[in-house]
Amino acid sequence: MSIFYHLHKNPHTLQRLLDELDTAFANGALKYPVRFNDAIKLPYLHAVVLEGMRMHSSLGTGLPRVVPDEGAEICGRFFPGGYTVIMNANAVNFDKGVFGEDSEQFIPERWFRDGERGAANMERHMLQFGYGPRICIGKHVSNSLP
Repeated sequence: MSIFYHLHKNPHTLQRLLDELDTAFANGALKYPVRFNDAIKLPYLHAVVLEGMRMHSSLGTGLPRVVPDEGAEICGRFFPGGYTVIMNANAVNFDKGVFGEDSEQFIPERWFRDGERGAANMERHMLQFGYGPRICIGKHVSNSLP
């Protein structure tokens, strides 16, 4: 739903997305029913989806983790073993060092600004599917699709 909200708050973004979709249908890159394997190849649609997930993470407050018995240093601070720690996804999703000075704005173009390497760095910081051993099984499946 956040994607629809942001698209309608940003008519130029909505129009750019509609133009990409119209072109894809016109040249046969997309057809009904739309298949994931075809839709994922549309760069602006992909950027809009990533930006929507960044702005409104599905994680809520995040996934708690228990500090190992020996303790751990996290961001320069020591936490004793047994403590429960959690990271709010918004702390990452709005990090100006990762997503730019305009990180609080819905700007799908940010996913193209610094090329593939920049986009990969931003995507690596996205936590909507979790991370590590508890990563969403759907993330594994979507990464393995041709």
